[in-house]
Amino acid sequence: ADLLDARKEPPSDDSGESSVEHRAVQLLGRTWRISECRTKNQKPSSLLQRLLEDGALIDENNQGGDADEERREVQVVDEPRTGAVGHLPVLGPGEVFEYMSGAEISTPTGQMEGCFHMASVDFQLTDSAHVGNPVEALSWASNDERRFEAKVGKFGFLVDDYNED
Repeated sequence: ADLLDARKEPPSDDSGESSVEHRAVQLLGRTWRISECRTKNQKPSSLLQRLLEDGALIDENNQGGDADEERREVQVVDEPRTGAVGHLPVLGPGEVFEYMSGAEISTPTGQMEGCFHMASVDFQLTDSAHVGNPVEALSWASNDERRFEAKVGKFGFLVDDYNED
């Protein structure tokens, strides 16, 4: 069943009765910093070289990384109000939401870090939504104690089917 279309039942405790607590979280958006990684002896692609020459990339060489590796920030995704790929799911205890998205980089490896923008909501009163649907938590002030960021530490990734020019 699609998480966004499923009607939620309140979580139950071991006795099978509805829990008094109706705590859940809603994903409001995300912020990512995506970087390319390459070894120092690897030549930049023509696109990467043009972006570096134009000043479109920020050189973050050796910022806490391997001395033989260079990192260049190529994309910042700062979408604190658009969910993840258009979905703003409400998740109760033990529930998960998975999504896939992509970024264009010119090296076979990269890394990213960032956060998910979240809100504590009532499981019974708040439905999952899509971008464009009314979402009460998006109207709350940014300093509202019900809003928070779930930090995601730096992690690496490999590009599928990488081909050098």
